[in-house]
Parts: sequence; C-alpha cells; structure tokens
Amino acid sequence: MNSFSKYFLELFTKIWEDIKQWFIGLWNTLFRDVYYNFKDYGQIIKKHYPQFDAISWIMFILSSLIIIAFIYFLMLRMAYYIRKYLKFQRTEMEKDDLKEQIAVLNAKVLAAINEKNKILSMKVSQLQNLGIENSDITPARIVEEETEKARFVKLRAVDLQYNGQILQIYMRKEDQIPLDQIVDRFLNYCASQLHLYYPRKTLMLFFASMAASKVIILEGVSGTGKTSLPYALGRFFKNRAPIVSVQPSWRDRAELVGYFNEFTKKFNETDFLKALYEANYRTDINVIVLDEMNLARIEYYFAEFLSILE
Repeated sequence: MNSFSKYFLELFTKIWEDIKQWFIGLWNTLFRDVYYNFKDYGQIIKKHYPQFDAISWIMFILSSLIIIAFIYFLMLRMAYYIRKYLKFQRTEMEKDDLKEQIAVLNAKVLAAINEKNKILSMKVSQLQNLGIENSDITPARIVEEETEKARFVKLRAVDLQYNGQILQIYMRKEDQIPLDQIVDRFLNYCASQLHLYYPRKTLMLFFASMAASKVIILEGVSGTGKTSLPYALGRFFKNRAPIVSVQPSWRDRAELVGYFNEFTKKFNETDFLKALYEANYRTDINVIVLDEMNLARIEYYFAEFLSILE
C-alpha cells in the first residue's frame, strides 16, 4: 500500500507540474513573448532604416502593409471559426431543448389518447348494460364514427354540411341555350359583378374545351386572368372554385390528397381532397384550380390522376 501511495503521489505531482508548465508556456507565448518580439521588431527596423533610400522606403511601406494585412486576415479567420463554433454549440443546445419539449408533448398526447380510450370504453360498457348492443346504434358503430371524426376532420365537415344528401341539378328547357348566348351571359356577369373583362373568343374556347376534356390548361403571362377565369366560372354557376396553390417542393400525390400522420393518428387532408370529396355531393359544374401548376413537375404529383382520367 505504501509503495502504491508513493507511486501515485509522484505521478500526480508530475502531471500537476506539467499542467502548470503548459499554462506558464501559454502565458509566455501569448503575452510576454509577444511584447518582447515587438521590441525586437523595432530594433531591427531601427538598425536598418538609416541606410534606406527612396525605393527602399517604398518597399518598406508596401511590405509592412502586406504583413499587417496578412496578420489581420489570420485574426479574422480565427474569429470567424470561433464564432462559427459558438453558433454550432448554441444550435445544438437549442436542438436539445426542442427534443425535450417534443418528448413532453408526446407524453401529453399519449395521456390524452389514453383518456379518450377510457371515455369510449365507458360509453361502450354503458350501452352494453342498457342492452341495446343489437340495435342500429351499436357500440362498435359509435367507436367507428368517433374514429372517423378524429381522422377526417375536413371530410367529416363536408358530410355534416350536406347531411348525406346529394345536390341534384335538373336542366330546364330555358337552360338549354347555345354556346354564344351562355358566353354573352358569362361575359356580362364578369364585367358587371366581378369587374373582370375577357375577350369573347377566349371565353368561347374556354367553354368549348369543357366539352372535350375535364382537364383544361390555361397558359399566358402574369395578369392575363388564368386564375380569375375559372374562379369567375365557379361564381357564375354558384359553386365557388377552390384555388390550390402548387408549390415547387411537391414530389408525389400526398401533396394533393394528403397523408396519414402516424403520430397524431389523423389524416392530414388538403383543400384539393376536400373539394374532390365535396364534388361527390353535387351534380353541377365543379371546378378545382391548380394555380401555378408548372412550379413542380406535374408527372410527380398528378400522374395517377391523369392515368385515371385517360
């Protein structure tokens, strides 16, 4: 034991002396040596400048500027890397804080889900005690409806809005008018109600194309009415056209119809999906506008729709 104590004491003393010498050397290098080095630089300049001629003085000034610029550049780079390192450390600390907050939120969500499951279980047990499990309102059906409400919020709102009834539109005799008359009516409606003005030929081509295809592409420079024209058509037929803004980041059909979120156990519905679902309740003209559709490659997000339409 005594031999080990002597060994450990000698080793610890040596390590402590090395640490002290390292700090002393660091102090000498950063402060004392720099001070004496500047004195040596001055002595060198004082020794040689009496023999300087005009060209030598010019070269002295230029070389001094180069050396100062080089030292300044090194100091800037050092400050830049130190600042970058500190910023990286601050970012990592913020990430850790966000992870902790996410963990807390996850725990709260799980607690809320468990509470909901307990309430549903109590409903089911109450219905079973009342003996109505074989009626039209079964516990399984209640649970299914609750799940639908939780997973498809926007689509559920559409169901409640129409209450399961399909809006039927019947053509009357006076509604059967030729193309030029409906174009005139639409032209007058846009000018008087919306203060929008379109060439008559453009409107005739637009209405005629609706009889040829369900997908119409409007092209032109900004401000020519590519977005306002289908919007005005929806207003004209009393069925507003939803406008879906295409983003450059769209890569698949999930950007159009949404996706199921495994974390929240809900389906993230899009405005396009809601408009498409609402069209099932209507038999009139339904228009959905994909605004700036060329910002993303259409074969990425619309290819399956094109295949179905074909």
